[in-house]
Amino acid sequence: MSSPNKGFLDSMTHGSVSRKMNFVTMLASLLTLGLLSGTHFFLQWNEFNSNKVQQLETMAKLIGDNATAAIEFAHREDAEELLASLHSERDVLQAVIYDSNSRPLAHYARGGEAALPPLPRFRGSYREERVLYHIQDITQGGLTIGSILITADTSSHQAYFTQALSLSLGLFCAGMLLTIFLTSRLQRVITHPIQSLSNLARIVSREKNYSHRAVRQNDDEIGSLVDSFNFMLDTVQEQDEKLRSQHKELEIKVAKRTAELEKSRVKAEAASKAKSEFLSTASHELRTPMNAIVGISDIIESENLNEELREYIGIIQKSSNTMLSLINDVLDYSKIESGNLELEQKPFELLPKLEEIVDVVAAQQAAENLLCVTRIALELRK
Repeated sequence: MSSPNKGFLDSMTHGSVSRKMNFVTMLASLLTLGLLSGTHFFLQWNEFNSNKVQQLETMAKLIGDNATAAIEFAHREDAEELLASLHSERDVLQAVIYDSNSRPLAHYARGGEAALPPLPRFRGSYREERVLYHIQDITQGGLTIGSILITADTSSHQAYFTQALSLSLGLFCAGMLLTIFLTSRLQRVITHPIQSLSNLARIVSREKNYSHRAVRQNDDEIGSLVDSFNFMLDTVQEQDEKLRSQHKELEIKVAKRTAELEKSRVKAEAASKAKSEFLSTASHELRTPMNAIVGISDIIESENLNEELREYIGIIQKSSNTMLSLINDVLDYSKIESGNLELEQKPFELLPKLEEIVDVVAAQQAAENLLCVTRIALELRK
């Protein structure tokens, strides 16, 4: 099972350029708008709280400065009259003036009676649930003569919080919509040349036609990429034309060589045919006189001859038969070349054949006074 991170990386690796640009732009815009909206909300919220605290501090200081005489002479009515002026402030829940002994001198509560809270030990402002407390000392001549406590409702804070949050979210959504609109328009300026170049590369790869050229639209890195792509197409087209020219020349050479080989083959077949015809003709021409020699020797042999002449006639017959056999072999050779030779198996006597061979050789050597002797094993004589 693949992890989401791996699927995201595969999508970013194999996705289109426009998709990657949209993603990067949207991510950057999302982070930027989120940071700006969050910062705007934080600053507005912090400013509102600071204003509220400062407002309570100002009211407390104003009432405290006017309540010095009432605290000094313990005039409760005057102190309560000062606190009653807070009735116009809708967020103020109650206010208490304490004397120098931390005892309540005057008290104001919106909507009726409320329990008097004890004077806290800290000074300043703090928030507790939905109530904001502010405690401040009242001084005269550098001496602390009393204290004042004002509590305010923070319901308005919640309303302002919702309002500020809605405003920040509205700004964030408006910024995202504006980013989407501008991205969809502006990314075409970058991706359109890249898409055109990609389509052209796909066409060139499919059609193997290197005469196409990309049109340069911008004077930037994409324009340089278009120039490099066109230069590559020029180089490939030049090499392709060279290969086509060499292939055509090679075809012409092969056709020429094939024609020469065909002529040589025809000549060789004609020469072979002439040789076969010559051998056949020569063999037939030689057989005619040899047949005459064999026929005459047969006639002479039938006459009354002495033993020596009969032996000579026998040698002539044997030599003639051998010559006829050689002539037949020449004919067989011509049959071999024409593919018409048929072999046959036939029994023969070995001893008479050997005697015929010896008689022929002995007749050739008789002129030189050489004696030719043949020894045949007893096994062959049986």
